Amino acid sequence: MLPRFRPDELNKTLLYVGGGLLLLTWLLGYVPQAPGGAFAWTLFALRFPAFACIGWAAFRMFSKNKAARATENQRWLVFQVKLRDFFRGTAHGSSGTQQPRTKPPKPPRKKSNIKKQWEEAKQYRHLSCPQCTQKLRVPRGKGKIRVTCSRCGNKFIAKS
Repeated sequence: MLPRFRPDELNKTLLYVGGGLLLLTWLLGYVPQAPGGAFAWTLFALRFPAFACIGWAAFRMFSKNKAARATENQRWLVFQVKLRDFFRGTAHGSSGTQQPRTKPPKPPRKKSNIKKQWEEAKQYRHLSCPQCTQKLRVPRGKGKIRVTCSRCGNKFIAKS
């Protein structure tokens, strides 16, 4: 069965922390132990949060409640930005409503040039400059006209 919720930033962090703690316990398992068994409790104290992080990440991935998981992730991103700014020494306003820095929204898509040319085909003729291959638009039905390229300034005669 495919996961219901793709790994987001919170899931990635949970998996990294859990995996890192498991790796640490695995490496510490090779350290010679003192008699008394106190070191075994230390390893257990590291393994428990590791498995808790991995379990929480698995729960989040297979959860059906996408809205709640998205809210958790958003809160994590806000906390992550505040934590990062605290350690960098650049604190934001005290309002506490600072949103995480994300990519700026994409501008609305422009029509492709081919589609635009197709729509303008009845009114304009599209030419290419013979020198620099700049696309030029000239009005239809004017006969032979002298065209000046807007990029390189080349002047040539074309039929419109």
